This record gives sequence, C-alpha cells and structure tokens, in this order.
Amino acid sequence: MQNKLGKPILIISIQPVISKDLQDRLIDDSIRLEVNKEIESNESEEVSGNFKIDTEGLSKEEIMKFEIAIREYKIQTEQFVRTN
Repeated sequence: MQNKLGKPILIISIQPVISKDLQDRLIDDSIRLEVNKEIESNESEEVSGNFKIDTEGLSKEEIMKFEIAIREYKIQTEQFVRTN
C-alpha cells in the first residue's frame, strides 16, 4: 500500500472483497485485517494476510471454479490534518 495523498494517513483496517461463494465457505467469518499503522506521505507499507475456506465435499474442478483472485479491498483510514 502506498500513500500518495501528500498527508500522513492512518490505515485502520483492510478487508478483501470476495465472492459470495467464498464468503459462504469461510472457516472464520472475520477476514478483516487490523493494521492500525500510520503511513507518511509518499511512503509505502507492505500488508499481507490470509483466510481459509472449507473445501470439504468439493471436487478439484469445483474448487478451481471459485473466484479466488482478490482484486478489490475495503480500506478504512483516518487522515491527519495539521494546523499552522
């Protein structure tokens, strides 16, 4: 994650946007990653996480049909506004 806003921001949490099929098979409903880290302007921070899905009763072909690639994230932030 890179902060290009010109001001420091606090990354509170990040949550991947996943398909309904994956949501229904999550082992742990909480896929929100608590970050709580300030990122200065023009700095970046590597963030990673994982989640587990229950594949019991599914064939290899059925598992391969899941949309597993994460392309969107919900990011909760706070911006800091400094006064003169």
